[in-house]
Amino acid sequence: MTDLFASYDLNIPQLTPETQEKIGEILPIENVNISNPIDLGASGFVIDIFVDCIKYVLADPNVDTIVIPLWPNQVYSYVFKRMIKLQKLTSKPFAFCLPNIADDLIVAKRFQKGKKLLHRERVLYYLTLREAAKSISHLCNYAEFLKTHNIDISDK
Repeated sequence: MTDLFASYDLNIPQLTPETQEKIGEILPIENVNISNPIDLGASGFVIDIFVDCIKYVLADPNVDTIVIPLWPNQVYSYVFKRMIKLQKLTSKPFAFCLPNIADDLIVAKRFQKGKKLLHRERVLYYLTLREAAKSISHLCNYAEFLKTHNIDISDK
């Protein structure tokens, strides 16, 4: 994911030492990465740990945008509901990147149920990491264009 996003000129920021410390307190020492990109290892399959780590990243001042790649076992409405609660805690752009649902009929069916919720709550999601990187890159380029042309859209 990091390499792909970097290929679209997106920077992956370092998390603050405070954020890394908080994440490190809830993860095991082995097979994880608490800097950015975060790798929760097998602990990422535990929804409470997954959600807690995202909360810490949301609060990190170095992070502007949150992209959460999901695994097939996370494509459930109850997971989306918890993520939507987190999204409502921040003004930072927030998106999901779904696993390849074309390869798994069961996951595709589960996503159909969750998709209604995501649409109703206006949650941004991508079907591939490449789609996410490309879209976010365009968004950043547009924001830079507005900034260099002294166009303020915060009041609109």
